[in-house]
Amino acid sequence: MKEMAGKNIQIAKCGSSDVSGWSIQGNTIQIELGRLNYESLERTAAKLRISLDVLIAEAILNLFQGDQGEI
Repeated sequence: MKEMAGKNIQIAKCGSSDVSGWSIQGNTIQIELGRLNYESLERTAAKLRISLDVLIAEAILNLFQGDQGEI
């Protein structure tokens, strides 16, 4: 988790499959999820070794900003 500390996280919904992807650009981690739900956030957090709480908080912010999904 040390390499992820201090980075901004952005989550985007893409398509409708379970396929997810991520990239690190500068100080930002961009995560693309096919389904914005708890299971996909949990798998992504485990892959990237990021706190699940942080991903859930970011996903909730995205919901309020117009991205569709379910938590």
